[in-house]
Amino acid sequence: MYPLRSCLTIQGFCASVVCYSYPTKVAEAFKDPKWVQVIKEEMKALKKNQTWTPETLPQGKKTVGCRWVFTIKHNTDGSIE
Repeated sequence: MYPLRSCLTIQGFCASVVCYSYPTKVAEAFKDPKWVQVIKEEMKALKKNQTWTPETLPQGKKTVGCRWVFTIKHNTDGSIE
């Protein structure tokens, strides 16, 4: 069994996570300046780490799809990372 203090911390963390709403589409994220900033930072990191480069798609080939997943990372104390 968890000590009482741990339970209160877990309850506080769960309550804080429920308070947030996350965009489900990039178009929704672009409506909020905070998410726009996060997107810009992520794109900057991808370019810096040379994770990808834009390329011309060969004729007759299809792209591999991708998806942005929006979430808020929390520290162990429940604060936002």
